[in-house]
Amino acid sequence: MRSYYQLLSQDCVLQFASINFDASLEQIFSTLITGAKLVLRDRVWTIAEFIQKIVKHEITVINIPPIYWQQWLQEYR
Repeated sequence: MRSYYQLLSQDCVLQFASINFDASLEQIFSTLITGAKLVLRDRVWTIAEFIQKIVKHEITVINIPPIYWQQWLQEYR
C-alpha cells in the first residue's frame, strides 16, 4: 500500500476506516512504516467537519467510501 499510494514521510494520511475493520490496517500501518503523519478519526464527521480536518491537518491522502464521496460532492457543488 505504501507503493500504491506513493507515500512519503511528508504525507499526512487520514485513517477513516473503523478501527475494527481490516481497511484500517492499510491506512495505519502503511503510514507508520513510511514515517508519515496519521490523523485518527474518532467518529463520523459531518462534511463540514471533514473539510475543516483536511485543511487543519493538511491531509494529503484520503481513502473514503463512495457514499461519503457522494455526500461531499453534493454538499459542495
